[in-house]
Amino acid sequence: IQLPPNSDRISGLAIYNDAVVIGRRLDMHVITGDTNRTDMGLPVFRLKKLNSHFGFASHHSIVNAHNYLFFLATDGQFYILRTTEETGDFATQIASKTVNIYGHPINATKDEIWDASACFFNDCYYVTIGNKVMVYHYLHKAWTVYDQINATSFYPLINTLIMGTASGRLVMPSTNFLDID
Repeated sequence: IQLPPNSDRISGLAIYNDAVVIGRRLDMHVITGDTNRTDMGLPVFRLKKLNSHFGFASHHSIVNAHNYLFFLATDGQFYILRTTEETGDFATQIASKTVNIYGHPINATKDEIWDASACFFNDCYYVTIGNKVMVYHYLHKAWTVYDQINATSFYPLINTLIMGTASGRLVMPSTNFLDID
């Protein structure tokens, strides 16, 4: 199986609902099926282009959570990929229409979204863009923005989310303050 050529590199891959989701900067495709042999009686591999005008901004911003695939797209929006119950087709929806990462208070640049990193922890989708950490609470459907943490990576450890910073430090939130070691 080969993606249609368009001189665009693959910016992210994810496994979602027994399918491989492939995102480039300008489009997204899904590979479904179980085999490449037609004589096995199993679904044959199939490539399908998703109806979208965007792709994955960063491989590290793609997260599986609660039967959905959360990701930051190249258009600067946060999306949720899901399968429809009726047909099993893949569909995207905007996580929040009120967030503009290129405007105040985030003021992200195009270069910063290519380096975005994410994690799903305690029903929250954590995303780092530049020196901001954005948190989308799945149950409340609301965003919180933290400034000057400069996180570059996330690691869930038991009941604590550890963030790695650009300076090589570890940040662990506690009940009263941000613990930096």
